[in-house]
Amino acid sequence: MAYGEEIAAPVVPDAGAAPVETATGAAPDGPIAPSARGEVGGGSRKSIFASLDLPQFRWLFASNTAFFLAMSGQSVLRSWLVFQITGNELALGLISALVAVPMLLMAPVGGIFADRFDRRRVVAAGQLLVIGGELAVFALLVSGHLEYWHLLLMEATMGTAFPLIMPARQAIIANTVGRARMTNAMALNMAAVSTTRVVGPALAGFAIARIGIARAYGANVVLYVTALACLHGVNRALPTGERRSISQSMKEGMRYVGSDRLVRVLLFFGLVPMFLVMPFQNLLVVFADKVWKVGPEGLGLLSAAAGAGGLVGAVAVAWRTDTKGRLRSMMTAAVAFGSLLFLFALS
Repeated sequence: MAYGEEIAAPVVPDAGAAPVETATGAAPDGPIAPSARGEVGGGSRKSIFASLDLPQFRWLFASNTAFFLAMSGQSVLRSWLVFQITGNELALGLISALVAVPMLLMAPVGGIFADRFDRRRVVAAGQLLVIGGELAVFALLVSGHLEYWHLLLMEATMGTAFPLIMPARQAIIANTVGRARMTNAMALNMAAVSTTRVVGPALAGFAIARIGIARAYGANVVLYVTALACLHGVNRALPTGERRSISQSMKEGMRYVGSDRLVRVLLFFGLVPMFLVMPFQNLLVVFADKVWKVGPEGLGLLSAAAGAGGLVGAVAVAWRTDTKGRLRSMMTAAVAFGSLLFLFALS
C-alpha cells in the first residue's frame, strides 16, 4: 500500500464557515483576475504555475514533494527490508494490516484536528512522529540489531501519524493561496504527488542496489527531514469558521455519511479496493525476488509502473468533462482492477 494515498481526502469545511483566508487574514493579493495575475485559464506557461509565484506556496510545494517522495520510496525500502529479514510473505501482509487499521481508525480524528488547530503545527507534529520512528529504525539497521517486531511497531506508528498529516496538508493549501488560486494550487500539488509515485520507488530500488539498504534508508530519512524543514517557511495556518467539539464534529460527519447514499457508495468503493487490492504493492517484492529474480532495481521499476498507471488514470479522470456515468465507470474500474490483478498473479 502506498501509505495514506487513498485516505487522504480533502477536509470539508463546516457549514457556514467563513471564506478561506490565509494566515495573514486575507487571500493573497485579493481577488486575482486570470488575465491580470496569471491565474489558470490564461493558457500560458505562467498561468499553469501561477500559484508558485507565492513564496508561501513554494515552501509548501517543496515540503509536499519531499514528503511524498520519501513516502513512495519507503514502500519499496520497507518491503525489501521485511522480506530480507523474514523471507515470509505473511510478514508482508501483517505490515500492510498494521498500517491500514490505525489509518482507518484515525482518519476522522485527522480531519477534526485540521478543522480545529493550526494546520502547520498538526503536519509538523505528525512528521516529527514519523521522523522519530524512522531514525530509530535506521539506527537499529546500522547497528545490526533491527528485528521484524521493530518494523511492525514502526508501521503502527506510521498508520497513526499519516491520518493526522494528510487532511491538514490538503487544507493548508487554502491558507497559503486563497480562493483565487485554489484550483491551480491543488492541480500542481496533485501533479507533484503523482510524479513522486513513479520517481520515488524507482530511485529507492536503484539506491538499494547501488549503495545498500542502510544508506538508502538513511537518504529516505533525510527526505522526511527536508519536508519538515521546508514546512517552516509556511506561516501559521489557522482554520476558519465555527469551532465545534470533537464529539459534535464526529456526529455531524456520521450524520452526513448516513444521509447521503452517494457518499456511502463512494466510501465503499474507495475503501474496499484499498484494503483488498492495494496491498499487492507490498507483495511485489515476492515477484521481484522469487519469480523474476530482478533484485531491488526490478522491484523499484515494478512499483514505479504501478505509480505510472495511477498517474495515467488520474489524467484520464481529469480529462473527462462530463459528469454522467462516473459511478458506473468507478464500478467498472474496480472490477477491471481485480481482473488484471488476477492475471498478474497468474503470470
